Amino acid sequence: VPVVLALATAPPPRHDLDALLVLPVSPGVIGLLVPHVSDPRASELVITSITHADPAVRAAAARVASIAGLDAARAVVRTALETETDRSAASEQLRATIFMAPAAADLTLVPIARKHHLVDLVAEALASVRGPAALPSLDALREAGLSATAEATVIAAATRRGREGLNIAATSALRSGSVERWGTVLSLARLPEAAIAPGLLVAGIGAPKPAIRALTYWHLALTTAKDATLPAEIEAAIARTSDAARDQANSDPAFALIALRRAQRGKDFGPDWGGGPADAKLTLPRDAEGEVDQIGPLLTRAEEKVFSRRLSFGANDWMFERERYRTTTVSPGAETRGALWLAGGLPPRMLRDMMAVTGCKPAARQRAVALARYRPDGRARQVSVIDTRLPQACAEVAGPALGLTIGPPDLIDPARAERQTVLIVPLEQDALDCAEQPEPSAVERVIADDELGTIKEPRKVKNVAPEYPMSALSGRVQGTVVLDATISSAGCIRSLRVLRGVSPDIDAAAMVAISQWRYTPTLLNGTAVPVKMTVTINFRVS
Repeated sequence: VPVVLALATAPPPRHDLDALLVLPVSPGVIGLLVPHVSDPRASELVITSITHADPAVRAAAARVASIAGLDAARAVVRTALETETDRSAASEQLRATIFMAPAAADLTLVPIARKHHLVDLVAEALASVRGPAALPSLDALREAGLSATAEATVIAAATRRGREGLNIAATSALRSGSVERWGTVLSLARLPEAAIAPGLLVAGIGAPKPAIRALTYWHLALTTAKDATLPAEIEAAIARTSDAARDQANSDPAFALIALRRAQRGKDFGPDWGGGPADAKLTLPRDAEGEVDQIGPLLTRAEEKVFSRRLSFGANDWMFERERYRTTTVSPGAETRGALWLAGGLPPRMLRDMMAVTGCKPAARQRAVALARYRPDGRARQVSVIDTRLPQACAEVAGPALGLTIGPPDLIDPARAERQTVLIVPLEQDALDCAEQPEPSAVERVIADDELGTIKEPRKVKNVAPEYPMSALSGRVQGTVVLDATISSAGCIRSLRVLRGVSPDIDAAAMVAISQWRYTPTLLNGTAVPVKMTVTINFRVS
């Protein structure tokens, strides 16, 4: 089903089809065909361009075919994929094949993905499109090079944020003995409307790996209320372990079990583990920063210092105090959400070329904005372009550019299909330059995931202060916006989304400013790598 492009009051401007058909084929011409795909002339040009000599045109054609749902392009895309030599074109052809082909062909794509270092992309697409049916492919994907970070995203997307197939993922984690996978499953089990079978928690407590037992205790600590009793089968499983005895060799599960007892009996239960020889082994769940308000009451001050040193990259401030500050400064009623994001990831040269075809000139603070609803697979179901008084030439670019974006798996929530997402595509020179940098390969992503080695943190070299929205200023609306940002290996803002916001206009102002920030490359053992970071911006009425 093709994406619907709409305006609240009028159809979005679109470039004339007859004018496009006489132009030399280019990525921009193909992208501007999106509003016209119901016309056989447009769809035929898209399909024939899948085998074009220019790899950027092939990539653009595959993206348009998959977004528009051109079933006639399925066989052409698969044939082109078999001999594709360009990584960007292969990424679009792989994703298009997953969107349009039956699930029976999924595993045949893994060797091709491995050849082009695109295993992470294929895994995320499979999870988004297939849902729980993608989970049996996890082991094959890990063997092919799926990174630990991507696996967590894959499991979240495949289980629809823990609502479907979570027990399948949990069983797989325990069978494989994967600590990372088990941690991901438990973090999902703590989301609203998610659940994990008690028998699997019993199995986690009895696991031979101390780290799996520790994660299970932490999960119980975070989900057990004070004075609550645990199910008898859970207590029996704990009694069968030796974790209640403070064994220095396995201090991690022993400490996690103490945290569980503190959750039941109060913060004063058990000894203080901070500052002693055992604290070198203490760890928190992988998603600790998302659970910090719940973990804080389970720790002594000395224990807080131990974890703050590790999770703050050596900073002097305490993670727990910083997070409490964030929580108290957000306006009442503000909620954690992913409903506003900076869109990127269009095929190479597509956006710049679309602007060249229409005559849209890059300008500072110029951007296309839309309200979008997404399908579970990440394709937009409806895009309503917001009139931001763009010049006519740029308005013709806005609809196709916004409609061709694919929502990231961690943004999409299939249970809330009617929720609208604010989507932003910058139309300015710096953003265009950054958008044309190649995506990091799977090899680079694995390096970035490595916790070992010497890291030279990024340094901001370009700062743009946010503009306080007049509507918020006049209403004296204030608060703190917390955003998740990915910085590319070259120091550009690759992606950006709101984790905790204040109001739509303030959140958007923060995003617009941060999207223009630039950093020095992040170096791991001397190699530039992409990196994720949390950015906090305070809006205060003086």
